[in-house]
Amino acid sequence: MRFVWRACFGALLLASCVSPFRPAVESDRAALRASSHLDAWQAMNATGIGLAIRGQSHAMGRVNPYELLIAGDGRYRLSIEGELGSVEVFDGVDVFRRDFSEIDQRLEWTDRRDAPRLVALLVGQWSENVLTLTGDDRVRVALETGLPHVPSAEVLELSLDPTSRLPMRVAKAGDRDSRSLMLVDWQAAFGVALPSAIEMYSQTTGALEGRLVMDTVDQIALDDDTFAFHAQLADDVRFETPAPAIAELRRLPSGHLAMPVTINGDTSKVFLLDTGAGATVIDTHYAATLGLASLGEVNAVGVSGSTMAQFVRADSLRVGGFVWDAPVLVALDFGGIAEMLGAPVAGVLGFDLISRCQVEIDADQVRLWPLATPAPDDDAWHVVELGFAGKIPTVEATFPTNRGQATGRFRVDTGDNGSVTFHGPAIKRYNLLAQRETSPISFGGVGGTSFGYVGELEWFSIAGLRVGPLEAGFATEATGTFGAEDLVGNLGQGLFGVFDVRIDYAARRVMLRARPPAPE
Repeated sequence: MRFVWRACFGALLLASCVSPFRPAVESDRAALRASSHLDAWQAMNATGIGLAIRGQSHAMGRVNPYELLIAGDGRYRLSIEGELGSVEVFDGVDVFRRDFSEIDQRLEWTDRRDAPRLVALLVGQWSENVLTLTGDDRVRVALETGLPHVPSAEVLELSLDPTSRLPMRVAKAGDRDSRSLMLVDWQAAFGVALPSAIEMYSQTTGALEGRLVMDTVDQIALDDDTFAFHAQLADDVRFETPAPAIAELRRLPSGHLAMPVTINGDTSKVFLLDTGAGATVIDTHYAATLGLASLGEVNAVGVSGSTMAQFVRADSLRVGGFVWDAPVLVALDFGGIAEMLGAPVAGVLGFDLISRCQVEIDADQVRLWPLATPAPDDDAWHVVELGFAGKIPTVEATFPTNRGQATGRFRVDTGDNGSVTFHGPAIKRYNLLAQRETSPISFGGVGGTSFGYVGELEWFSIAGLRVGPLEAGFATEATGTFGAEDLVGNLGQGLFGVFDVRIDYAARRVMLRARPPAPE
């Protein structure tokens, strides 16, 4: 379980009679600063001392030991043991994470903003920016991000324990649908206070996703290595034939990309190639046929919502001459998705496989190259810088609105058979349905089906490559990934299908080369 809460916060369930908020005055701030133990944390940090919290992590259907190292200035290192273990580090500037995928990531955008917040609450930093408060122990605070492209401060609403005046519940101000974080039973330790348990709730369903239960607290000496993240490349892949490994590309009637994959020696199935998938996925029935046992569970979020899934481990996964040993896969029921695609697809090749090689897609083949392969020295290729929203690549692109052109970030999603699909929040922000002829349409995927519209978009530009007019989708139901507020939309195979594409996550780039028109 990642020690983080995400961009879409749940909120407190409040009584119907609540006190109005009033502006905080200096005496309020002084009292809250004292109750937060901020000065004690800062004094401890000034002497090079921090705290080591150890206990049990209850998440993903498993219970594993964890260790959380904290400095008084908000730096931290969280390590969770076990087969699905993880490590997350905030060095004061950047947040780094390595999870069950064994791929190192430097977090960015709202992931980078959200990750340090919990520790900021633990060490009392919330008390530095109190804006308003009520008579029934609610306060609104602003936590600065200091990040480009992210609001400089987001207002959180804290429900305080009436005795200790420490946070019990945390939510985004004004959002009262579901809780996102609970800090339970604060206890004194080394001149400060710490919660005996921390509960994390889903940003989409409000369900409890994980719990950290504290067993022991010790003081530790901090040094330069305490919060250093030592990046490493996954060493569980190999090429059994000279690179590149080549696989036949099968374009399904739906427009999706599929390719033959061998799992544990079985060659009977095809998988989708999907940059919009945060993990490599296998159908639950196929996994059972192969005898893959469950390692734990995860809430899988798709375009239309979420569903529970299982982690399983295979002996090997092979694409052509490329072999991935002992991969952790996410098992989902693919029956409805395969029916929707009109093909017996048994899984998806997602982030963790694509991160282990360079992937090149042309009209007929997929070629997998070692990560160290130099980029093509060919002016026909256009280089586009990649960012990441979680484990999904994003690019900056420009599009027309009825108030002129706009620029924003879009997911790169080869598992989407559309061209451009705008998210619900962006549709409202840019008024994209005004004076546009549209027809109703449904969007399907993990989590079910949602509805929206399809209409013509005059043009679309990415890395100076302008295409159009083209058919665009407008996902007006802001559910699942289509409800993301920090991204404008999805770019799918309908757009990328006119290019040869070379994806290199390690170098944070995707390269595009215009493909000659197919002969008639």
